[in-house]
Amino acid sequence: MTAMDVGDEAGGDSPPGASHAPVSLGGHWIAAALASRGVDTVFTLPGGAVVPILDGLRRAGVRCIDVHHESAAAQMAVGWALTTGRPGVAVVTAGAGFTHAVSGLADGVLGRLPLRLVAGRTARERQGRGAVQDIDQAAIATAVGSGVTVLPPEPAAAAAALTAAWDRLAAGPAAAHCFEVPGDTAWAPSPIVPRVARPRGGPPPALPDPADLARATALMEGAERPVVLCGSGAFWSGAGPALRRFARRTGIPVVTTSAARGLVPDTDPGCLGGLIHGGMATAMADVVLVVGSRFDGNLLFGGPPLFPEGQRIGVIDQDPQADTAARPVDVRLVGDAAATVDRLATAWGGGAQASDWPARAADAVAASRERWAASVPDLSTDGERLHPAHLPLTVARALGRMPATVVVDGGDILTWSLPFLPALRPGSLVTSSTTLGTIGVGLPYAIAAALAHPDRVTVLITGDGALGLAAMELATAVRHRLHLVILVANNGGWGDVRHLQRARLGEAGVVASSFGDIRFDRLAEALGAGGHRVGGAVGLARAVRAALRHQGVTLLDVPTEPEADNWLMAAMGQLGVL
Repeated sequence: MTAMDVGDEAGGDSPPGASHAPVSLGGHWIAAALASRGVDTVFTLPGGAVVPILDGLRRAGVRCIDVHHESAAAQMAVGWALTTGRPGVAVVTAGAGFTHAVSGLADGVLGRLPLRLVAGRTARERQGRGAVQDIDQAAIATAVGSGVTVLPPEPAAAAAALTAAWDRLAAGPAAAHCFEVPGDTAWAPSPIVPRVARPRGGPPPALPDPADLARATALMEGAERPVVLCGSGAFWSGAGPALRRFARRTGIPVVTTSAARGLVPDTDPGCLGGLIHGGMATAMADVVLVVGSRFDGNLLFGGPPLFPEGQRIGVIDQDPQADTAARPVDVRLVGDAAATVDRLATAWGGGAQASDWPARAADAVAASRERWAASVPDLSTDGERLHPAHLPLTVARALGRMPATVVVDGGDILTWSLPFLPALRPGSLVTSSTTLGTIGVGLPYAIAAALAHPDRVTVLITGDGALGLAAMELATAVRHRLHLVILVANNGGWGDVRHLQRARLGEAGVVASSFGDIRFDRLAEALGAGGHRVGGAVGLARAVRAALRHQGVTLLDVPTEPEADNWLMAAMGQLGVL
């Protein structure tokens, strides 16, 4: 972007004798640059270093969602990306405003998602001199793995630097990035009004080497029990249509994980769902094509039992530097996930799988679902405290195929929710199961989802500990008039930690993991939402149905059984994932 791209109109309305008076500020140029790249919503907590940017966003017609903590602003930006597939943007002030947002930035880095953190910084002339709010933010961002662009002082140059970096990021694999805006940049006067200029299309998608494409096709065509395993990179590239075409053409079953959940709906005949159940078929496969995912803890580092010895592996990843050292692969395709899968579908020479493999894979998934269902008391069972799995089961039953976004956050409640919640649309099932393992993100994610998709109902299932980390954002949801239903699994503490403490150290080792009965329903009422304590399975089902009909924020505080055995969490610990 050049100065002419964002504005070429001098201040013609200036009064006599004031021809050199500024008609805009650097922050206005930065806001115009963001708007020029399609940003229509940002999450923010105002501070002196970013006031001109927020004023510029107002002028550009960009919606500013005000929050109560910068951590929530960054996590809402993450949630926006996870539910839309588009970059999420948070604007925070200098010093503690920035450091509060670092967990969200780190989540973006480790999750390989398009987070854009616009952070104010102390003016250059005061940096390194002990000024209030001054800290080396670029060093911190770099330390957590984020790219950093420090915007130069002159307004038009700052806008040009932002858009150049933005476009460079858009052309590559999804990544988090920090834009640092020193105070002298944000407040720099300019005699020119910036004008929003939209980019003229983006770069074409990256395609793999034809020889690698041929090798991958041969690998999949020669397989007896192939599976396609899709991760977040497939979601960022919008690979859903290509994957569905590939599955129909080949008959190869698809498993989705992380942000790719729902990319091929769980109701699609070619989809085996998520890793909780689809992992059974993945472990049985002789060839797995991994699309847009790395061999991190969520994939058991590419090892057994998910990836047994002797299994052959193909990988599609847009990042040529992506580390596959954890698991040697047979063929690696460097290219955009959607474009590459589409090429594979076109290159496929045979028909759909004629063997009984797809049926066997589906049977393995069905058996996994039955085992999980058998581990939970029947929904007709009533009691003072419900089994935690009753929350996701009740939500899934009440929603049916209603357009909705479901967010899950916590430890115990997350592992009891993953087996029972289907993913029916891209971005419709969002969880806190990131590589960083951050909890307390559920309410920020849910707020972002409700803002991004006002035509859908948004449901949050959260632990009581997780909700406590961001509970003031209930007021944010109320203030912005969102349709949001929140179910709190209230077991009086950090349930997953208590299980670990008891298992490893005995009852005497249960330290600092219980905080008693907090009435979140009353907190919700105090912040302007509807709040209800719900007991029993019948009462929960009735309350969920009523909350779905209510156009507003409703919180259901549900006492749950604190001793429900969480064997999945224990198994993950034994596998070295945690």
